[in-house]
Amino acid sequence: MTRILVADTLSSGAVEVLAATPGFSVDVRTGLSAEALAAIVGDYDAILVRRPTRIDAPVIAAAERLRMIGRAGIATDNVDVEAATRRGVVVMNTPFGNATTVAEHAIGLVFALARSLPRAAASMARGEWAQASLEGRQLAGKTLGIIGLGTVGRLVARRGQGLDMTVIGFDPWVDAVDVQRQIDIDVVSFAELFARADFISLHVPHTDRTHHFIGEAAFVAMKRDACLINCARGGLIDELALEKALDAGEIGGAALDVFEEMPPPADHPLRRHPRVIATPHLSAQTPEALEAVSRQLVAQTRDFFLDGVVAHAVNSPRLTLEQIKRLAPHLDLAARIATIAGQFVGPDLKSVRLVAAGDFDPDDLEPLEAHMLGALLEASRGEPVPPVAARVIARDQGIHIETVARDGETDFSNLIRVEVRGADGARRCIEGAVFGRRELRVVGVDGHRLDLVPEGHILAIRNHNRPGVIGAVGTTLGRHGINVARMALGLRGADDEALALWCTDTGVGDDVLTELRGLEGIADIRRIELPLVDAAPGG
Repeated sequence: MTRILVADTLSSGAVEVLAATPGFSVDVRTGLSAEALAAIVGDYDAILVRRPTRIDAPVIAAAERLRMIGRAGIATDNVDVEAATRRGVVVMNTPFGNATTVAEHAIGLVFALARSLPRAAASMARGEWAQASLEGRQLAGKTLGIIGLGTVGRLVARRGQGLDMTVIGFDPWVDAVDVQRQIDIDVVSFAELFARADFISLHVPHTDRTHHFIGEAAFVAMKRDACLINCARGGLIDELALEKALDAGEIGGAALDVFEEMPPPADHPLRRHPRVIATPHLSAQTPEALEAVSRQLVAQTRDFFLDGVVAHAVNSPRLTLEQIKRLAPHLDLAARIATIAGQFVGPDLKSVRLVAAGDFDPDDLEPLEAHMLGALLEASRGEPVPPVAARVIARDQGIHIETVARDGETDFSNLIRVEVRGADGARRCIEGAVFGRRELRVVGVDGHRLDLVPEGHILAIRNHNRPGVIGAVGTTLGRHGINVARMALGLRGADDEALALWCTDTGVGDDVLTELRGLEGIADIRRIELPLVDAAPGG
């Protein structure tokens, strides 16, 4: 039974859909303190939150069976993503559900700034008629600058175009040609946007790179009557610099739906500044948005636990159902040959290189790497490493990682190669391919060409290529009652060294291994243990 905790308010209809799913048990417990959440979280496979619940490191540490954290909304700043990743917990958000509502709020704030609507309403409530002092600005013909051209930014752009505004944008992380094709706006530099825009709307995440990126220099570069709108995240704007710019008349005004500290202190100067319109993080606060993000999160949760689909994860490769069906044997193969490589190199792993050659899509590389790294680290460390946590753990250990694609490099329709290097500088290379639909094969070890099903008990024996060595190994195994199910022999050109992979029905004990090592002509022996192919998960 998959147990799911709904820790914040989601739409009742979406929760009912989740609870009606066979095999799911759903508990709705909102308003829990951090201590109360930590006390019960160990019973659940998934936690679904919106706000204000925080999933911090102590909560994640107590979540022994947790596999997924779902955030209804775009931001995941109430989830310790790093701690979740280290525990192998997938963190998903819902980037599209409330995008329309957020975009509408941003445009609403543009109108409010242009026509001083809050001041006008307040003056009327005081019994005044301040028509002469509240002259506004027409939006048609003005320039709207959008920083961040993701889903919300593009929706704001289209609404600005509908108002006959000139819309320009800045986003160094998007394809400018693609943006211009989709929404027909000019993608300009940071400096040009500040120089041209009458209204500037922010739609980027808060990261180390974007923290306070709107500061003194930006305000100096803006038009003196420009207005700034932030419906994205707090921390993007240096609030002290904004206050100074407003007081000095360097910009015309600002509309803020988010603050660096939320809620901001009651005496925060921007709460009551005459040139600021402040709203209490209302951008996604509509019933339509709640319903949309709730249903999107429920759909992602069902897909994750029922089909293994990873959608909109912020710390794990995205896997569609089509990818899972197509890649399942390749993910399994990547994990198996990485396990072999890890058992060869041991705990002193220094670098790993994954090469995917043949009929792979660019989007396939990240999940292949995750499964390869997880199995490699587990084999070398001797403890489980979930794919979602593998890159973080490898980084912490100082392991260099490289993943590349190669076209036309192999005689196989697909080939996965794992190259590892240990502390002693020795390099090992394991290659595998999928024959047909899901016939897994090891096809190369350190340049030795061979053909072996990667499963069960395997002895990798390097020996001098001379008569009698293979017979002596077989005789020794037979004398100890160990049956050889199959064997793959690989030669490497004119080398004197041969490699044989012996698959046995039972494991080989230390005493037998010691005896084998003493045989004449044996250079090296390694034990390799792999699950049976039929019993292995499909990725």
